[in-house]
Amino acid sequence: MFKFKSVLWLVLTLFIVQVSYSQTISIDKNSKYLKKNNLIFSNHPKEDQIGRKFSILKINENCMILKLENSDGNCGDETQIQIERSLKVTNHSFQLWIKPSTEHVTEKQFIEHAFLVLNQDPFEDGIVGLKGYIKLEIRMETTYKYKLPKTKDYDYFTYAMNFEND
Repeated sequence: MFKFKSVLWLVLTLFIVQVSYSQTISIDKNSKYLKKNNLIFSNHPKEDQIGRKFSILKINENCMILKLENSDGNCGDETQIQIERSLKVTNHSFQLWIKPSTEHVTEKQFIEHAFLVLNQDPFEDGIVGLKGYIKLEIRMETTYKYKLPKTKDYDYFTYAMNFEND
């Protein structure tokens, strides 16, 4: 019975991981999802966007990574979303950092869900003029090294941002 439960748990875990990485991207040519009060990331930041950078890393003709970085020198975050020609999210990551970091506290961030809307298909229409909206639901896991018993705290937050590639 124990072996059956272990195998069942492994199969369910793999299914959940696969589902979380096979999220589809929406195309909305009117960009109705772009929110005015979200952070805006650009490949050519304006004066009020200093510290926020958007870039596209093209792996090959069937895969690219959208990379959004936000930093003021003391703290920041980096979001990476890998998409395929079929407009599926195949991988994503979010990392939050703060200076000075403390050795007795470890924080890890996990994207629970990513919602992505683009104004055009970057594989068919190109990346010039690409705009989009990303909403991430993130779980943050904090581990305290010297707290007995060793404990973990979980926090959930939503992070929404717009990006544009001029």
